[in-house]
Amino acid sequence: MSTVTASIPQPCDAAPDHRLYRALHAACGEFASRHPQPGWRAMLLTGSLARGESRWQRAGHRWVLAGDADLITVVASRNAARRYVSGLHEHLAAALEEAGVHADLSLGLMDPRALRRLPASIFTLELSTCGRALWGEPEVLRWAPRCTPAQIPREDAWRLLNNRIVECLAAVVESNPAERLNRALDKLHAAIADTWLLFTGRYALGACQRLRRIESALAAGNGGLPW
Repeated sequence: MSTVTASIPQPCDAAPDHRLYRALHAACGEFASRHPQPGWRAMLLTGSLARGESRWQRAGHRWVLAGDADLITVVASRNAARRYVSGLHEHLAAALEEAGVHADLSLGLMDPRALRRLPASIFTLELSTCGRALWGEPEVLRWAPRCTPAQIPREDAWRLLNNRIVECLAAVVESNPAERLNRALDKLHAAIADTWLLFTGRYALGACQRLRRIESALAAGNGGLPW
């Protein structure tokens, strides 16, 4: 596409979140202009960054995100875009490093039909409620179906929990696992809480609200926690 309509607020150059937003906004536009074949529509952000719950650590002259930057690239043709995913990932990562921030990028690929047909899940709830368009056509974000926590099947939370366990095991076998394992354990603990909240009908978006619901359940003495 030739016209970029998504805009990124710039309240503070020193804020790592906004460094990341601006770097990804510019880098995705550059890459799309060089490789227009797939028909790039938008790049969407979801997860803790989109919820405003990111955690950053200062490491020398750069900021390091404690967690992942969860990105969804929406394209007209997934088949045409697959060959470019690796190059896009490298281009985005390089742009972040140049901006003085480091984040592990989780880059998904989706076409408009798949986006509109997303099933009820934690991912769909977060994307439709808290997601933001970092680049491209902002209206693309509205294509994600709306759902409520009550509509999310329990199997979705169970899959999330198992994925986090696998990530922990993968970190353990690395040659220098400490930093990656700590991040994986943080995500596992959050997944345990999310699973329990979903299974007991208490799930909510936002870490603070989920924590309040856990504290309320403990204070009331009903339900208990499995750990």
